Amino acid sequence: MVDVIIVGAGPVGLSLALGLARAGKSVVVLEKDPGLHTTSRAPIIWPRTQEILADLGVMDRFESASIILKQFTMWNADSNHKLISLPISELKDQTHFPQILILPQHKTEALLYEALKAYPSVQVHFAHEVTGLSQDSESVRVRYATNGTSESEMVASYVVGCDGAHSAIRAALGLELDGITYPLMAALADVKLPYNDPNWVFPRLSVKDVPVVAVQIELGEWRLILPFTQDESITMDERVRLSVKNLFHQADYSLIWQSEFKLHQRISPQFALGRVALAGDAAHLNSPVGGQGMNSGIQDGALLCTALVKAIDTRNPALLQPNAEMRHAKINFGVNQFTNILTRVVMLSKGRYMPWVLRILNLVLKIPSLRQKFLMKLTMLGD
Repeated sequence: MVDVIIVGAGPVGLSLALGLARAGKSVVVLEKDPGLHTTSRAPIIWPRTQEILADLGVMDRFESASIILKQFTMWNADSNHKLISLPISELKDQTHFPQILILPQHKTEALLYEALKAYPSVQVHFAHEVTGLSQDSESVRVRYATNGTSESEMVASYVVGCDGAHSAIRAALGLELDGITYPLMAALADVKLPYNDPNWVFPRLSVKDVPVVAVQIELGEWRLILPFTQDESITMDERVRLSVKNLFHQADYSLIWQSEFKLHQRISPQFALGRVALAGDAAHLNSPVGGQGMNSGIQDGALLCTALVKAIDTRNPALLQPNAEMRHAKINFGVNQFTNILTRVVMLSKGRYMPWVLRILNLVLKIPSLRQKFLMKLTMLGD
C-alpha cells in the first residue's frame, strides 16, 4: 500500500507528487493518456506559483526555460499605442519573484516530470485510466484499466483527483461542479510566424475584424486568445488569419494547434470526502480570463500536500477537511470572483470596449494603493 495515489499527470498532479516525494512519502500517479501532454494550453505562471516551484526545488529550471516579464504591458496593435502597463517588479517587497513566467504548459509538465525522476518513491504510470474507487476507515481502493483493457486494483492511504473537469474521482464521490456556463464560446490558437520583430510588445490586442489578444510563448510562437467564436458567419481559420494580419501586419504563419471551448465558473460542493481529495479543475473551473486556472490548481496542490503529510504522519484523515473547507472558500470568493469580473468586462459589446476599459484602468492604477491591491490580486499573492 502506498501513501497517496494521484490521478492525473498534469501540472497539478505532478507538482503535488513532487511535494509529497520531497516529504518522504510514497506516491503513484495514474494518467489515462499514453504520455505527457504536447500542447501549450496554460502558459502564464504568476509569482505565487513561482514561490511554490521554488519550494519544490525547480525554480531555476523554470526560469531558464521561460520568457520572463518584469512588467505587464498591453499593446493596442490597431492604434500602435500602449493601453496599460503594470510594473510587476513593484512587488519586490511581497515576493522573491516579482515577475511573470511565460512557459507552455507541456514544458511545465516536462520539467516537473523530470524532477520526479530523482525520487524512487514516486511512480508515474501512463495509459492507466481510473474506473472507480471505494474507501473505508483505513484505505482507498482504486480500480483502473491499463491500455483500455485489463482492470486492476491498487490500494493507498489517500487518493487525490487531479484529473480535470471530467474527473473520474469526483464522479466516484458523487459530486458535481455547480455554477454557470458563460453565454460565449472562445478559442485558443498557437501560431508560428516566419518573422518575429523583437520590438513587438506583448500581450497585444486587436479589436479590428475580430477581438483577439496575443502572447508570445516562445521565440516566434504566439498564443492567440479569441473570444466570441460562436458567430458562425466567420470560420475559425478566417479568425486566425485576420488576427495575425491585424496583430502583426503580416500574412504568413503556420498553425500549430487550436481548440474551441465554453467558459465556466463552477465549483465542487466539497474538496474532500474521507480519504479522497480533489484539486485543480477536478475541484473547480474558472474562466481562463486572467490566466489563473493552472496556477490556482498548483496552489491547491501545495496546500493539500501539507495537509496530506500531517494526515499520513498522524493517521488522521480528518485533517484533510479543514484545508478543504479553507481552500473552497478561497476559490469561491477569490479566484472565481476575480475571473468572473474580468470575464464580464471582456463580454461588454463582445470585446469591442476592451481598449477603452484598459485605458481607464490604466488611469485608475496610477494611484499607488489601488495599483498595489490590483497587482496582488492579479499575481495571486493576495489569495
